[in-house]
Amino acid sequence: MADDATRRSGGLQFSLLGMPVSVPLSGLLGVGLIAWLWAPTFGAGGTGLAAAVVFAVLLYAAILVHELAHGLTARGLGNAVHGITLWIFGGFTVYERANLTPGREAAIAASGPLATLGVAAAAQGLLMTVGTSLPSVAANILSALVWTNILLGVLNLLPGLPLDGGGIVRAVAWKLTGSEHRGTKVAAWSGRVLAVIVVVIPLGLAALPGSNLGLLTVVVAAVFGVFVWIGATASLRQSTLEQRIPELRAGSLARRAVPARTQESLALARQRMADAHAGAIVVIDDFGHPTGVVNETAASATPPDRRPWIPVNSLSTPLPARAMVRADVAGHDLIDALRQANAPAVIVVDATGAIYGVLFIDDVEQALA
Repeated sequence: MADDATRRSGGLQFSLLGMPVSVPLSGLLGVGLIAWLWAPTFGAGGTGLAAAVVFAVLLYAAILVHELAHGLTARGLGNAVHGITLWIFGGFTVYERANLTPGREAAIAASGPLATLGVAAAAQGLLMTVGTSLPSVAANILSALVWTNILLGVLNLLPGLPLDGGGIVRAVAWKLTGSEHRGTKVAAWSGRVLAVIVVVIPLGLAALPGSNLGLLTVVVAAVFGVFVWIGATASLRQSTLEQRIPELRAGSLARRAVPARTQESLALARQRMADAHAGAIVVIDDFGHPTGVVNETAASATPPDRRPWIPVNSLSTPLPARAMVRADVAGHDLIDALRQANAPAVIVVDATGAIYGVLFIDDVEQALA
């Protein structure tokens, strides 16, 4: 499925068709899990296990084809692809969404399931042409690839996020309402309804007298339903964040601050902070350059009788030189600046370069919550 979640690290890393591909440890675990589950299907002993491993690897290769279809479609439409990740529950493709349209969204979403169904058709074609001349174990692997890819293709077309069918629903709702946010809400709630149906129906069928629905089927359906629910909920939260980001302003979120030389006492700095009705103390060097921010938790915990003897630099959190933004920086530019700073706070300066305040990451997260 196509998603713009953050790519996981670890495991295997390589590049394919100009796109970075990551297979984290969970993806490698997924290959092993599929091989273990499918081993009895291909027979007992080493031959069955070896066939199951081959099948698991080929199935993950088919999932990679699915994600490559997303990536190639996105890139072909002018949306840069940041990477592909294969993990225990399948895969996702991270691509630039800044210039998306409903039509592009639908095309990118649909390309994955179509590629998966194409893999199933190719495997079926191979089975029909040369299947009789293949060893039975190889024919069984091809047959398993046919119906598993059909199943994956159909499941991915179900109308709810985070499935690709949900991406199509989002595109349609986006086109009809003129709002990507409303489109995401429609598709995510559709995903939540779908998740409940997927869990409840197998449970109900299993409870019927004389039902032969196995426990494994019920468990698999429940796991799939929980996965869809979690993904739909994450899509709702991400959409809400995206809607709030343009409202962020560094100047309005920053806590006003007073500068303090490195050896200035904590007592004096806190007194000046109180007089200025500020909320932070910025530690500066002899040249007036900020070097850190006093940790307010540690400062408040310092006994009042010791504060005159404690220099502010002993309680400061060092900040890199890049941890600085202008007060007028807003929206996605502010988020990008915070990511580049990679620090718990940034110094906010006014148009003249003078210290205006301190913007803490916790305050930004609170504003987005």
